[in-house]
Amino acid sequence: AGCASCVKVAASRGQNVSARGVMATTALHEAAMGSEEVVKVLLAHGAEVDANDKEGRTALWRACEAGRAACAEALLRAGANRAVDDLRGVSALHAASTLSAGNLMGRTVIEADEERARMVRDLVTHSADKDNFNIDVRTVCGETALVCAARSGAARALEALLDVGAD
Repeated sequence: AGCASCVKVAASRGQNVSARGVMATTALHEAAMGSEEVVKVLLAHGAEVDANDKEGRTALWRACEAGRAACAEALLRAGANRAVDDLRGVSALHAASTLSAGNLMGRTVIEADEERARMVRDLVTHSADKDNFNIDVRTVCGETALVCAARSGAARALEALLDVGAD
């Protein structure tokens, strides 16, 4: 997705900020995995917040998978749908609850788990319809976010899920 100033220049010259790549990903999908600043610039220039890639994943889903709480928060503030599942039935909440070595991105396990706990709380408590959010949604394999957190060793995310009422 590039640096924020590059995105501003491209958008000001009429480039489509929601253009899709081979896997139907957008610049917002890519930025959501690491740059809150670029996410905000793309959103300010009209990027489609809930665009799905070929796997059914949105930018919010990608931010949750990567453990990027600030990006997820910016997307939620922009109106991202927090209840979208990918083609395997994995929700953003499942992705946020799963800790793996592949998504530490220079952070310690404890730091990454703290970010996941923050995302869990943000996903569950965000917006006026928070009472209609199904915290115990299951994947096609029958796993809840609580199971994902426990299986992956995300202790703080697991604690956050329990704190907000997960079964």
